Amino acid sequence: MRLATGLPVVPDQTREAEPLRTLRPDRDAVARAFRALAPAIRRCAPDREGVVTARVFLTGATGRARSASITGIQGEAVACMERALMGAEVEPFLQDRLEVTFPYRL
Repeated sequence: MRLATGLPVVPDQTREAEPLRTLRPDRDAVARAFRALAPAIRRCAPDREGVVTARVFLTGATGRARSASITGIQGEAVACMERALMGAEVEPFLQDRLEVTFPYRL
C-alpha cells in the first residue's frame, strides 16, 4: 500500500498486537492451570489423605485468581492451600469473571 505521496505505508511495529481474547478460557487450559497447582496443594497437607475441593474465581481482564476457598479439610492446611490457589492463572478472557470448582486428591 502507498500513500498519495508515493511513500510506502509501514505498519507501526512499536506496539505489540494484543492477543484475541475468548469469552471464557478453554476448559483444557483451565484444567492444566489447576493441575499444575496440585503439588503445592499436596505439600500443604503431606500426612493427609482424601479429596479437597477448590473454588476459585478468575478475573477475565487478567486471567488471575481473584479469590479462593477450599473445602474438605480443616486447620492450617486450609490457608496454605488457599494461598497456593491464588497462583492460578489462565490467558485473559472477555467474561468479567469465571468460577472454577476443582477437586484435588491428597
